[in-house]
Amino acid sequence: MFREMEGLKDILLVPRSEHQMGWAGFFEEQQHEIRKLIGDYNHPVEWFGSTSIPSVEFAKPVLDIAVAQEPGSKRLARFLGKRLYETGERRLQNSIIGFTDKNKSQFYCYDRNPDDVGRLLTHQVATMPQYEDCWTKYFHFKQLLTEYPQIGQMYSETKLGIAKRFPANIVAYTNAKSPFVSAAVSLGFEKYGRSKASDETVEAARASANPEFYAQMKKIVDEKDAEVSEGI
Repeated sequence: MFREMEGLKDILLVPRSEHQMGWAGFFEEQQHEIRKLIGDYNHPVEWFGSTSIPSVEFAKPVLDIAVAQEPGSKRLARFLGKRLYETGERRLQNSIIGFTDKNKSQFYCYDRNPDDVGRLLTHQVATMPQYEDCWTKYFHFKQLLTEYPQIGQMYSETKLGIAKRFPANIVAYTNAKSPFVSAAVSLGFEKYGRSKASDETVEAARASANPEFYAQMKKIVDEKDAEVSEGI
């Protein structure tokens, strides 16, 4: 959870066992709301990030939701951003437009803090081309940690350690866990294919991956795949 209070963002990781049903229900609600907002736009809406992965026991209670858009087009992003802004308090709770780059537009959606101090970030909605750079990275990360629960457990332990080091610095927290994420994404590209991801994205994941994390993940994958093969 990110609690915004006078510019300070505190990081809170919560146990999945206490929130799984709530997260799943919240995603279904938001997916329905997003489809209502975009109307005739028949685009896939997916749930990514730690809250969507059963093997990740600890996560920030902030859902990451992706909406597929046409490659090279910002039409959906502009339309959805406008609709989120117009209906924010009534539907998606003070939705705030976040950053935009050539591939992805992100919108941060807040709820009012019960004690009326600051705001609580509840979910993030991003538009991006399906099967291209960002989408494929998110999908492979989720797929790998779901198929190989030990890697998800590694990620939970890694995040808990980093959160203790940087309890109120989201930038440092994100940067510190990036080498783990890159290792998983790089292994995902190797195992599941690159889809439409660019050479630059594949190489960037490989270059920024932590070698030790990658080696541990590869060992887990190889051992489990060997067990499956022997069973067949």
